Amino acid sequence: MCLGYGRETCEHARIAVQQWKMFPPEIAELYWPDIPIESGSTVAVAFRVGFLWSLNACRIVYTIEEQNGNDSDRVARFGFAYGTLPTHAMRGEECFAVELRRADGSVWYDQAAFSRPEHWWGYLGYPWLRKKQQLFRQLSAKAMQRAICSVADTRDS
Repeated sequence: MCLGYGRETCEHARIAVQQWKMFPPEIAELYWPDIPIESGSTVAVAFRVGFLWSLNACRIVYTIEEQNGNDSDRVARFGFAYGTLPTHAMRGEECFAVELRRADGSVWYDQAAFSRPEHWWGYLGYPWLRKKQQLFRQLSAKAMQRAICSVADTRDS
């Protein structure tokens, strides 16, 4: 999803990812939000499932910090990926990244995931789980849009 244009927007998006702002509060609550984004860090996310919450643990498996070739103090791509731990409802990996495309100056938020059910009961509700994952992607993109606006407002104050 395109978040806007320019280096300032990219910097705001990078800060939003560092602060874990891509998790939509409508359906997700991050535990340990002060955990740094670095390989080996463990984080848990509680997802609202009707009236219940499902706590899902993940470990960061790699980080992304690629520099812009012409301007080494600005990040052209920033993000991370985490893999699920055994207590997670699914088995897989998810990547969250922001990218400044130098060709036109556009800033993009990208979220990619692959997964399958971790437990036998996950297969029973697999179509429902896929719909929830799709909803998460949509709400995550909206959360990032809100987050870059709030980062900009905070920095301007």
